[in-house]
Amino acid sequence: MQLDLTRVKRVVKLRAYDEETDKRYIQSTLLKSVYMGARCFEGVSEKEFNEKMMSKIYAKVIDSHCLIACNAEEPTQIFGYILYKPNNIVDWIYVKKDFRKLKIATYLFTEIFGECDRYEVSYPFETYMTQRLKEKFRHRIKMKHNILLW
Repeated sequence: MQLDLTRVKRVVKLRAYDEETDKRYIQSTLLKSVYMGARCFEGVSEKEFNEKMMSKIYAKVIDSHCLIACNAEEPTQIFGYILYKPNNIVDWIYVKKDFRKLKIATYLFTEIFGECDRYEVSYPFETYMTQRLKEKFRHRIKMKHNILLW
């Protein structure tokens, strides 16, 4: 099945992570989105979460590969990113709320893992989004939950 990413490729540029310009943004959005999205943290206060997870999350940015999706005309405007490791491990995919449903996550994902009929991906946290992806792409993506990845 051929994905049509023509429209998204016109306005979105993929670029490498730049520690100097991207680090704070990636760390803060990752910290907030893991807290808000990962079901295993329901009932944990934000303060307690930050105390226990901030250093792990910051280390995750350093430990993972990161690809940025940004405005093609203004590369400092980040639309989203993917944190990943070689062996089909996705640590996190994030797309800003205003830019969701525009195939940006698909563009990031296929850039890293290629375009094929069937993917096998491991991920660290159960979230509303991983549940949606498993349902929507069940015929194309075999997703394995593995909390030990973090």
